[in-house]
Amino acid sequence: MYQCMKICIGIQVIWKKMVAIEYLGLKVTYEQLFKKIDQTGRALKAVGVNQGDIVSVCLPNIPEAIYLLYAINKIGAVANMLDVRCGAPTLEKAINDADSKVLLYLDSITDKFENVRSNTTAEVVVAVSPIEGLSPALRFIVRCKDKELRQNIPAGVFTWKAFTNKAQEFTGTIDGNSAGNNDAVIAYTGGTTGEPKGVIGTNYNVNAVVEMEFKVGFNQSEHDSFLCMAPPWTYYGICNSINVPFCMGLKVILVPKFGPDDLGELILKYKPNHVVTVPSSVGVLLSGKYENADFSYLHSLILGADKLDESLEIEVNNYLQSHGASIRVSKGYGMTEVMAAAAYSRLNANEIGSVGVPYPLNNISAFKETDHGYEECKIGEQGEIAIIGPTVMKSYFGKFENENVDILKKHEDGTTWAHTGDIGYIGADGRVYIVGRLKRMFVKAGFKVFPATIEHCIMTNETVQVAAVVSVKDKYSGYATKAFVVLKDNSADKKIVQSEIEKIVTDELYDYELPDIYEFVDKLPLTGMGKVDYRALEEMG
Repeated sequence: MYQCMKICIGIQVIWKKMVAIEYLGLKVTYEQLFKKIDQTGRALKAVGVNQGDIVSVCLPNIPEAIYLLYAINKIGAVANMLDVRCGAPTLEKAINDADSKVLLYLDSITDKFENVRSNTTAEVVVAVSPIEGLSPALRFIVRCKDKELRQNIPAGVFTWKAFTNKAQEFTGTIDGNSAGNNDAVIAYTGGTTGEPKGVIGTNYNVNAVVEMEFKVGFNQSEHDSFLCMAPPWTYYGICNSINVPFCMGLKVILVPKFGPDDLGELILKYKPNHVVTVPSSVGVLLSGKYENADFSYLHSLILGADKLDESLEIEVNNYLQSHGASIRVSKGYGMTEVMAAAAYSRLNANEIGSVGVPYPLNNISAFKETDHGYEECKIGEQGEIAIIGPTVMKSYFGKFENENVDILKKHEDGTTWAHTGDIGYIGADGRVYIVGRLKRMFVKAGFKVFPATIEHCIMTNETVQVAAVVSVKDKYSGYATKAFVVLKDNSADKKIVQSEIEKIVTDELYDYELPDIYEFVDKLPLTGMGKVDYRALEEMG
């Protein structure tokens, strides 16, 4: 990963003077970035990190997270990337499962970690302030605005400055063995269907994403800027929002924290050329709040991590084109187990409703299970989507390694495919279409019901911003189909809207697909990854 970026940037000497990171007024050039990585690597070696050791990092999108990610890789160690929002028991378990002797965490979670610190394997602990790398003047301004940033560091815990000062104590070589098949990163699944699983990505896996993006491109040019919103504890963040734009020499604008309604403000503030985010964040653009905005500087808006409804896709495309942007939304498709990158939809591959075509080097197909194994579906025939290629994970980490067989399945011809759990099909044009999730599918009156089909139908009503359908317990029939609906204008007459929706679904769907219950809500609950939290909706039901 580090060597990949170094080679890419080294090709263009001029890039070294260009800005690599922009963060709260701080600007770091590529030349400075490499020096910071080297300093961080020396500090890690000074505190005893060696080849193959697992270093736990619990930080948001701040410069220090970038320095660490590449420095850990440079010295041949493995980065265990942890969610800053996780609870103390989860943090404790993740550190111990990795047998991490070194932990670097965001100082605002100090109290949470101190409650379990004595129970962990961590011997060297560094509390990192999100503003420590700023100039004194910027630190003062930020602290005046947010007094919660003033943290007291416990005894025996390094500050980032004290930690990086250790770099001068190590004078040996810091270049480890970062060969292709060596482990590089552990990132975690979203945990939407159970306990989050650690996914091991090798250098080969992570670098393959870069190679594929170079073959495809996303309308990028020299001096372009990239708004990094995906968190660094996900492969969506690590590969698509950090490593790829850095290897392309872009300016990466780090956003340490944001909510689902912040996208418009962030775009207007930073005026990025490229944005990678999740579908749940784009609805705010259609709220009427940004009717006079000019987005002509946008060269790409890429959505991934969750399915984008067709009607919302059309609305966003129309909004962009009416606000100066000569682009359409691009969709990405993948999952944590394939470094979040499997298919792309850009240029002539960007069909409404499709997630595009496989990245170069990848192959995607639909399969059905038979008595004789897995049989590839015909064109247009629905089956489980599976992926094969260089981004497929090495393995699950730790105790979940024995669950590899649940996703990495060997076919009759000897090839091993990553089975996604998504139901979909391949069109005659080679494009991939996703219908829904196997695990979201439920049976009603003996029929299989795919919620995504119902959601799409509901969202064809122009007053609906988003809809989510789940199966909920019902004391009379056992289970009922419930639709949660968010309106663009909450003041709209909900009885009239429901009547309109009921007519639409009655005309378009089978009887067994019709919702039994409607509930209008202000917003849908989201997971930490910005996906709709269907389990929370089931509990609400």
